[in-house]
Amino acid sequence: MQTNKAPTHYYGDSVRQLFFSAAAIMAALLPFVHGRLEVPLGVSIGGILVLIIAAGLTKPKRSYTAILNGGLSLLSAGLFEYYAVGSYQLFTTGKGSIFLLLFLANQILTIIFIFALYLSVKTIRGLLDKNEEEESYLVR
Repeated sequence: MQTNKAPTHYYGDSVRQLFFSAAAIMAALLPFVHGRLEVPLGVSIGGILVLIIAAGLTKPKRSYTAILNGGLSLLSAGLFEYYAVGSYQLFTTGKGSIFLLLFLANQILTIIFIFALYLSVKTIRGLLDKNEEEESYLVR
């Protein structure tokens, strides 16, 4: 009998919500900060769309989506923390209060992606453990 139950250690639903939240924050703030970003506007919009697509593709039966989510989370956490530090340095040197907003937004996004990375790795670990259990069962 087949069940539609998600595998144990599946956290894709939470990662999906985190990706959607991050994309919503990015989209909401983009009109206010795009002139101060170090990347072109198209790259920012593309990043938002990639997150939404990854969130939409996430499914328990598709193990590649856990790997995709993990990779996106790792890349995003690193990038947003890099820009958070840069924004903070610009704010503290008196370049303008917009850099405080950028720092806070980047720091919040970093934290979101750290949680997404953790949950994605737990999902990947669960998939690998499941495969190891199946292999050890076949060896017996």
